[in-house]
Amino acid sequence: MTKKAGIILCVVLGLVLLGGIGVWIMNFSNPADATYSSSWSSEGNEIYFNEVGNDSESGAAKLALPEGKKKELSLEEVNRYYGHDMSDCYIPSDLKKNNTKDKFDFYYDGDKVTSDRSTLWYSAEGESTQKLPYLEIEFEKGRIPLSDVTYQDSGIKKSTVNGKKVNFTADFAEGSSIYTAEFLNNKIGYRVSATAVSQEEFMKVIYSLTD
Repeated sequence: MTKKAGIILCVVLGLVLLGGIGVWIMNFSNPADATYSSSWSSEGNEIYFNEVGNDSESGAAKLALPEGKKKELSLEEVNRYYGHDMSDCYIPSDLKKNNTKDKFDFYYDGDKVTSDRSTLWYSAEGESTQKLPYLEIEFEKGRIPLSDVTYQDSGIKKSTVNGKKVNFTADFAEGSSIYTAEFLNNKIGYRVSATAVSQEEFMKVIYSLTD
């Protein structure tokens, strides 16, 4: 190899190395979550996380109280109603189930169900804080569960996960990470929220719920 060719090779290798460092810095520059990336494509999935900033327009949604007579159901009864074990999904190993033995409030008008919104939640310490990992899975038949906060943004990008349309948001308030996903699967609406859980682990939950 000539001296000139050797110099060129060194320059090329140097640029490749710097490029790799640049990608590493980009992927790990978020102090709240080193695994975070705002978008990617993989195996037919198109992922976009819509970042919630201080300038995002938000509003309070008016949530009406459920109508009808309340009846408390066990998780087993909830699973029979939905035709699926609603707790059967990936859960990060450092989280534990907190309310799967509790009762879930359903509302009825005679035999007709007027509200079937239910929530499963998981945490490391049995409570939710900005620093302790926390996962909440809300579900309801026929529609995505309503939220008390809505974001108005015409630039929201939809994702595709396992053939399902999903809305992802990411918020890095107070030095933590808050990820949210909303989607319909098998005529069941989901809202999944995670605090202080890595994006990598959060996506495993979403992949398992949309599989």
